[in-house]
Amino acid sequence: MLVLLQRQARPDAPYWPGQRLLSAIDAVAWPVLMVIALLNAPWPTEFVGSVAISLCAIAIVPRLHRAIWLNEWYAFTTWRWGRPTLTLMLFGMILKASI
Repeated sequence: MLVLLQRQARPDAPYWPGQRLLSAIDAVAWPVLMVIALLNAPWPTEFVGSVAISLCAIAIVPRLHRAIWLNEWYAFTTWRWGRPTLTLMLFGMILKASI
């Protein structure tokens, strides 16, 4: 296989006290939030919801493993998805307030 563009490997994250605990909470919280959202959906999710919930449950295991034992490779999901979500929420609140 011919590789035309090769991405640089991400450097290891610096370690700081409490990082393993916070990364373990982050690794479990996002799939649990997804399960809560699926269980409280305003429409019947039926088979797709059951599969999505089981995939979220399965996704916790490698995320928790990476967060605790391979901590230098763990990237916080909250930083990745929390900032854009918060930006969109603030934008929507500004739009709602201006109308």
